[in-house]
Amino acid sequence: GTDIKKRASCALWFEEAPYWRFIWGFMLIGPAHFLFYCHGVFDYVFRRRSIAPLPPDYDAEYPWRPPPGYENPLFEPARKWQAIREKRRKEIEEMGNNRPGYFSEVLQRGPRHKYRTGGR
Repeated sequence: GTDIKKRASCALWFEEAPYWRFIWGFMLIGPAHFLFYCHGVFDYVFRRRSIAPLPPDYDAEYPWRPPPGYENPLFEPARKWQAIREKRRKEIEEMGNNRPGYFSEVLQRGPRHKYRTGGR
């Protein structure tokens, strides 16, 4: 047996109210599942199952190779974000150093600074 009942302890929670185990389990596992959600693991798993398989072409040299020009629908979100990143990169390259908040403006010291220009 156990002498948990004789003690005034937090361990009584586990003996008399087992739902605390579920609460602790959620607090330990919840953040991991949140990270999985943020990085698209669940989206990947469920979308992978919903993609219909390609029919094999038995007359070809490699029957299970996808046809030329086939884009894998599994990576559609990655292509979408890649296009967004390319657009942003292009905008930055077009603006060059003329964009607001660039290093030359950010690194200027205030007018009352001891060393207004130069190093230390």
